[in-house]
Amino acid sequence: SHQIWLNSKLILPNIFLTSPVFMPSWGANKAGASLPSKKYKTDVKPPGGSEDITRRLHAVLAKLCLKNSLGLREIQAAVLKTFLVHVDTTLVSQAQEATAEWNSQMQPLKAAGNMQALEDLGSPHVHAFAAVIEVLKESEHLSDTEKPVVCQHDQQYYGSAAETAKVIYVCRLKKTFEKTQKKLHIAVHHSQDPIVDLLEKHVVQSKGKVKRGQPPPGGLEKELQQLLDQLQEMAE
Repeated sequence: SHQIWLNSKLILPNIFLTSPVFMPSWGANKAGASLPSKKYKTDVKPPGGSEDITRRLHAVLAKLCLKNSLGLREIQAAVLKTFLVHVDTTLVSQAQEATAEWNSQMQPLKAAGNMQALEDLGSPHVHAFAAVIEVLKESEHLSDTEKPVVCQHDQQYYGSAAETAKVIYVCRLKKTFEKTQKKLHIAVHHSQDPIVDLLEKHVVQSKGKVKRGQPPPGGLEKELQQLLDQLQEMAE
């Protein structure tokens, strides 16, 4: 006999249904089959003294931090478009100047408690992206047919900080191990893909690079992993 399912509930075979749904042969919980029980780690040693508990607690916390950091790097690889640019390029200098100007405007507004003006000012990443747009407008690496695309997007999407923030989610510079280089992270709404493509062209022809894939562990992760290894060696 068949098992009949309706709205995720098992119906006895002798009940007549006008529109039965039969579980396929490959489906879970087939007749006579039992789901495998989940195995939990049971080889946890009974706690010793306070020093032993503290050492094990530190090891668990370190592993948890490293696991979460790995997950964040995987998400970053899936969400962010990353460029490696030289610090001497106009792209870096103008983005830094824009965020510095944002900070100089933000401080007095924050001190005065002018929340409406702060909201109108927007986030620093919006101002950094506005600087990127200005660089693309003047880029010698874009053709005469590509620059109007930048201007069109500028007029259509970037009329204010609030409007820009609706389609530009991330635009920030980050340090790298090489002092002569910086990372530019970009995350946008799909409507802005043409601008990201033009930005990629500008960066690559300016001797920059597009970074793909999962980024390597940062300095703090490496230091934490070293400490964890030392802690585990001490426990052996």
